[in-house]
Amino acid sequence: MSTIFALSSGTLPSAIAVFRVSGPQSLPILRQLSRRKVWTPKMMEFTKLYDSQRRIIDESMAVYFPGPKTFTGEDTAEFFLHGSQAVAQKFATCLSEIENVREAKRGEFTRRAFHNGKMSISEVRGLDRLIRSRTEKERRAAFGQMRGGTRAVEIRKKLVEILSKLFVIIDFGEHVALELSDAQKDVAEILAEINRLILAWEGAERAQRGLEIVLYGRPNSGKSSILNQLAHDDVAIVSEIPGTTRDSLVTTIQINGIRCRLTDTAGIRPHTNDVIEAEGIRRAQRRLESADVICFVVDPESRSDDVANILEDVKKLKNPESKVLIVKNKADLKLPYPEVSSSGIHVVSSHATSSEGCQKLRETLGSLVDQLCPETNFLLDAELLRKCSDELTCSMLCQDAAIMCQHIEKGLEHIAELTQGTLLDKSSFLPYPPFEVSFARRTHFYGLQLNCTGNNHRWLPRLVFVSHDPNNVNRKAYLTLQLDQFDVDMCSAVDCHTKCTWTVHGGLRVSAKACCNSEDVVLCRTDAERGWFSRRHMLLAFNSMCALVCIGLIPIVCYQRKRQHEARGWALMELFLIGASILYSVLFLDIVAPPEYGCCVAVWLRQIGFSIFYGSIVLKIYRNLQEYRVRKAQHVSVREQDMLKYLAAMLALTITGLMAWTVGSWGDTALWRTAWPQCLMQGWHVIWHGYELLFLLYAVRLCYKARNSDWLERWQFTVAVCLEAVITLMANLIRYSIRNSGRADTLFIVSFVHLQLTVSVNIVIIVAPKFYLSNGEPSRRSMTLGGHSGRAHPSLAKLRDNILNGTIDFAEVPIVDMNPEDIRAELKRVYTQLRMYKLKNLYQDNPHISKKRGGKKWSDKNTKATRRISIPSCSPQAKRIEEDEKSDLTVESSPHNIYLSNFKGANVNNIEQHNSVRV
Repeated sequence: MSTIFALSSGTLPSAIAVFRVSGPQSLPILRQLSRRKVWTPKMMEFTKLYDSQRRIIDESMAVYFPGPKTFTGEDTAEFFLHGSQAVAQKFATCLSEIENVREAKRGEFTRRAFHNGKMSISEVRGLDRLIRSRTEKERRAAFGQMRGGTRAVEIRKKLVEILSKLFVIIDFGEHVALELSDAQKDVAEILAEINRLILAWEGAERAQRGLEIVLYGRPNSGKSSILNQLAHDDVAIVSEIPGTTRDSLVTTIQINGIRCRLTDTAGIRPHTNDVIEAEGIRRAQRRLESADVICFVVDPESRSDDVANILEDVKKLKNPESKVLIVKNKADLKLPYPEVSSSGIHVVSSHATSSEGCQKLRETLGSLVDQLCPETNFLLDAELLRKCSDELTCSMLCQDAAIMCQHIEKGLEHIAELTQGTLLDKSSFLPYPPFEVSFARRTHFYGLQLNCTGNNHRWLPRLVFVSHDPNNVNRKAYLTLQLDQFDVDMCSAVDCHTKCTWTVHGGLRVSAKACCNSEDVVLCRTDAERGWFSRRHMLLAFNSMCALVCIGLIPIVCYQRKRQHEARGWALMELFLIGASILYSVLFLDIVAPPEYGCCVAVWLRQIGFSIFYGSIVLKIYRNLQEYRVRKAQHVSVREQDMLKYLAAMLALTITGLMAWTVGSWGDTALWRTAWPQCLMQGWHVIWHGYELLFLLYAVRLCYKARNSDWLERWQFTVAVCLEAVITLMANLIRYSIRNSGRADTLFIVSFVHLQLTVSVNIVIIVAPKFYLSNGEPSRRSMTLGGHSGRAHPSLAKLRDNILNGTIDFAEVPIVDMNPEDIRAELKRVYTQLRMYKLKNLYQDNPHISKKRGGKKWSDKNTKATRRISIPSCSPQAKRIEEDEKSDLTVESSPHNIYLSNFKGANVNNIEQHNSVRV
């Protein structure tokens, strides 16, 4: 292929002359003329240009564009020289001297762009219109034609869909729910759209050639004065003598961005003996035949019969599509006008003595111009559209699907001419048919072809027409069009109340319902095709067992809460199990929920169950953190009633968000047509997943803050929250990655595994230790819960355990065998816990104590005054009370008393065996 060049900047001389070179020799030409070997693509650089004798031509800017991302799809170079005729001529001569380089013919750059698939036929025609445009309206129309190819492609897709439905009706008429009337409705919609495009094209054509506006009327009615006012120039001679204008005067104006030719004609008389005036009248009448807008000018001096006769002649001579406007001129005289029959005709008053007097006339002409040239974003060739419209109109009258197909195919051929640029790279002429079918009685065939290129197997839709070889007319060939992929929906073809699922086969998504019985399996999905059918029931059975276990544990938890020493540890566990049951119920949507509501119900159950299940966990972590956080001069206690309030508020917020999502998604038909678990992935789903992840991260933060507390279940809840965060994130990533290809069984298994690894495992981690510890031995439980070594005495450990659980027992603690350091450490720990329990009982119902962090807070500044010191009978006198109080060894705490003998100067190791501490 030769390399072409042309001057692209227009007429010389000018400031800059731009030369464009396109072809395989673009880069060698750039190197040869600039004497430079290295050129960076798409980088404008300064260079000097030399001829073959190394004499300088000019200093210029040059740039190189490698193909195919160029206007023509080829390698392109552009030179920006000074706009001198001598420089341009010398540069063109140097280019012509290079071998296989020539000057481009008219439109050759655009033709190469079309052949290389860079432009469609509509874009080519739109570019020509754009180059010829002179007004704003013409420019917009040109861009509309350049975008018209996309609208033609949409119409072609709709026609292909209608053809596919008709083929299904022809082949499977008795097995499908499709009817011929459905296809006719679709054709009617396309036909209405084509008619709108035809009107838009006619308006664009008028705008391109310019509108004809003719001033017509009696002599001396003011036509020439109106012409001068509208043109803002003295175009016509104006005088009081009737018949001043003998010939037609034409001037060009713009109205609403459209070029209009305004014509002043000779005055119309019923009878005249003047030969020149009669010729002027005949010319004025010929102007009416081509006029788009006729302004019939009437003045107060006109007679009614003359006006009626002239108006009648206008109606006979005018174009059927032209508009008539009656202009009542000389309105400033305020005289009565003759009666005019103006039914269906626009009427406006004006006076040509000033520019303001014609303002209403300008506005009325602008509205008429907009009606004749409507604004549009797409333009297509009206001739091809009319042919397509005729074929579609004939198809609407057919009552046979086969005949209707023939007319639609002919209409599709006309539309295909408008989309040549988009079909060139997707069409081919083959000497043999691509399908193993007989074309003896067929003019076309529509089918799916399996493309096995490499490891990528895909089903590609093909439309085959029987034609002739373009190189040999006597030889038959097959025009094969590769169409865009689409989804095959067979759910409406089966009259079964089963769930509609989709599967992907070679890139083709097929939606179908499960077969109602084993006999009628046409266009439905058999059990074997669904896969994992029997195993799915096993998974549902296991999931049902887990849900029943959760429901069965609820009365056991209630029983454990009635036991006083277990009430605190079992707080919110009933709601915890209820949330787990709701989460388990999501899987039952596969067999219980209606297909059209499954996806919506799944989101509701998931979010409500998540809020209750993990809300209970987070609130228990929060209570532990607040009660074990030591602050200056205050302690905090979170009551169970407050926790229930927080959980209710959290649930109300979740339900509000779910209601907003449901209302916002009500018009999303794709969501309501899909069945769970193959739900459409929406932006709202990402919001819900983000909400869950943020909530779990907040729970992890609370667990980290409570890491130094002696809370017994902190590790269990930490593991539960972290496990849910990790597993949920992985499950959501898997669902997102297979959202367009995942089978229903695959998504079901992902949901099942997700629930078992999170809900089931978390229930075992949290609930199982409670039953084990509540039924185990006291000594083992005290050692485990306390997290301390076996050095602690069993009796003291039991005492500490009972204090933690809210109960205190009386027991004899033999201390003769204990290490003094152990005695001192254990008594200090027991006293600290007892002091906290005492303050809690004394102030939890005090209305004067303010609330903070969801519980009660109280000051211990006056606890010294409320603490009572009791000295046994064997102790010293009362004067040692203050000293004993400072030692924190002699304490009496109501309602539970601790008596500890304190013998000054005595060794703890010398205490006899009968001495003991009574608790």
